Amino acid sequence: LQISGLCWSSLCPHRVSDLYGRMGLTRITPICGYLMKRRVVCDRLMTTAMFIEDIDHLTGERRWRVVDEDYDLAQEIARSGFADMLHDTQRNRMFDQALRAVIDEVHRRGERAHVLDIGAGTGLLSLMAARAGAERVTAVEVFKPMADCAKKIISASNYSSIIELISSRSTDLSFEDMNAKPNIIVAEVFDTELIGEGALRTFKEAHQKLVVKSCRVVPSSARVWILPVQSDFLTHFHRTPSQNLRTPFADCPGAAAIFDVQLSQLPRESIKMLSEPFIAFRFNFEDGNSIK
Repeated sequence: LQISGLCWSSLCPHRVSDLYGRMGLTRITPICGYLMKRRVVCDRLMTTAMFIEDIDHLTGERRWRVVDEDYDLAQEIARSGFADMLHDTQRNRMFDQALRAVIDEVHRRGERAHVLDIGAGTGLLSLMAARAGAERVTAVEVFKPMADCAKKIISASNYSSIIELISSRSTDLSFEDMNAKPNIIVAEVFDTELIGEGALRTFKEAHQKLVVKSCRVVPSSARVWILPVQSDFLTHFHRTPSQNLRTPFADCPGAAAIFDVQLSQLPRESIKMLSEPFIAFRFNFEDGNSIK
């Protein structure tokens, strides 16, 4: 597919959708960072391909590239952060403890625990909820390769009769799809900056459409802390190591990207703290009305 005079990297997803609409490509479906295009002629599926987002290493810009329908999505999963999350023992232990506490609280009120797991991935948190005593778990995962993986794992577990897997976005669901409103939400829809993966919209719409008013949420709240620092060491992440290099890139500031670096990984003497840490944002995920 060639379009004269247009650069794919300059098109945001909704503009791509508008463009395809004018070309007869009738549907663009966003899937967890990917865009899948489908061309429908006379109600028949004629062609299928996908857009994969990657980085142009010459310019540092994000771009979309077209891949064939038989593209190995397993490789994308292997290069993603799914494995790191699954092996994050501290994170998993805290989710498990929180689920046990919230499910016990619901039972003490004389209610059955119905857990909605948003962004279920491989189904780990759904299995934790079922093991903790939830009578029903609805797991929602939009990324089909992960949903297929979760389906196999859940089917092989002792909790297949408790967990229902729905391959969809939570924002596309209604409570009719689940036949009843859950009273607990568990979700791991956070990134390094906390809310970059659409966490606020996810929780807000879940409260509005999917769950009971007194729904408990795991995690229930979050805070974003900021600590201004000065560091020549970190500055060099965006500049060439020597000012004596006579190249066109000597003053290049590099890509405006975020480096996922923990302070504990850096030499203490390489960082000067400019103030005490302070809270920039607070979020209460159990209060849908407070989420903007």
